[in-house]
Parts: sequence; C-alpha cells; structure tokens
Amino acid sequence: MKRNYVIGLITATAVGVVAGILLAPAKGKELRERIRDKSQDLAKKVRSSLQNESESWSKSERELSEV
Repeated sequence: MKRNYVIGLITATAVGVVAGILLAPAKGKELRERIRDKSQDLAKKVRSSLQNESESWSKSERELSEV
C-alpha cells in the first residue's frame, strides 16, 4: 500500500509540474528549457524514491530471512 501511495504521489507531482509549466507564459525556447530542467529534477526524485523503496524492501527481506 505504501508503494502505491509513493507512485501516486510521484505521478500527481509530475502532472502538476507539467501543467504549471505549460500554463505559465514563456517563449518557446525558454519553455522547452524549463520543461527539460524540471523533468530532469523529477527523474532524480523518482530515482531517489525508487532507490529508497528498494533499500527498504531489501532490509525487510533480510530481516525476514533472519527470523
């Protein structure tokens, strides 16, 4: 359940960021740069979240195998 929450949160954040960027007035080149920068930031956050989830799952598996 926690995993679904994290995925939903990331998805909602991505949609909000893209909508905000597209609705803000800006020149084409500037808009493309902002989209690229924001998507790179989002990708870093997603990777970090997935890595944290993976580490959490690995820790849980180790704890279960020790029991």
